[in-house]
Amino acid sequence: MATEPPAVPGLPIIGNLRDIDPEIPIESLANLADQYGPIYKFSIFSTTSVVISSAEYMAEVCDEKRFSKIVSRGLGEVRNGLNDGEF
Repeated sequence: MATEPPAVPGLPIIGNLRDIDPEIPIESLANLADQYGPIYKFSIFSTTSVVISSAEYMAEVCDEKRFSKIVSRGLGEVRNGLNDGEF
């Protein structure tokens, strides 16, 4: 049974806006990973994002044998010309 990733507690309306330093956003996300683990979610306003900060887990979610990609028609045409390496 799948479980939800931990969520960073946020404030009403702005969510986790104050947790991400605009000067060092990647470091802010890395600090949250240190606190909440290699997979966690956070929200800013009404948008929720899931962060994967582990190469091991990233390889799992990029495994096209286990997960399918939805490629829009326009992106599919670009992909035909540039190959998968660009995406």
